[in-house]
Amino acid sequence: MKYDREVVYFASLMHDLGFTKEYCADQCFEVDGADAAKQFLVAHGYSDAKAELVWDGIALHSSGGIADRKAPEIALVYFGAHVDVFGLNIDEISPALIDDTLALYPRLGMKAAFQEALAEVVRKKPHTAIGTGLRDVGYRHVHGFSCPDICGMIDAAPFES
Repeated sequence: MKYDREVVYFASLMHDLGFTKEYCADQCFEVDGADAAKQFLVAHGYSDAKAELVWDGIALHSSGGIADRKAPEIALVYFGAHVDVFGLNIDEISPALIDDTLALYPRLGMKAAFQEALAEVVRKKPHTAIGTGLRDVGYRHVHGFSCPDICGMIDAAPFES
């Protein structure tokens, strides 16, 4: 597979900027992070085309069924994020590489910390949980959380049928 390693690097490095106080705006955390990364890269002389590819990689990094069908750079960021969080397709990575990586970068409470980061997004922007996995995080980690479900939203649409 042919891909731009630098684009994958930047998108991977910056894919969670939307969790930070500085870049948490009013969109879903993926889009907030993608906007921040693109703005930073363009301001530092990165080409618009490559910055847009980084934007796509970040904005779609949690979009299964979409990201994996896009440009290789976008798919790689998606697969990387999902192997890190869920162990998705971990059997396709050599055990030695996994061991070496974990020795250099131990996870040290990653599961709890990541769920708390997601919960903080739900607390600040509950509207971004609708139709996403953030809904599950909200119900488990955010006291008093309530979120409409898709069926309820369809039923409430202002149409007779």
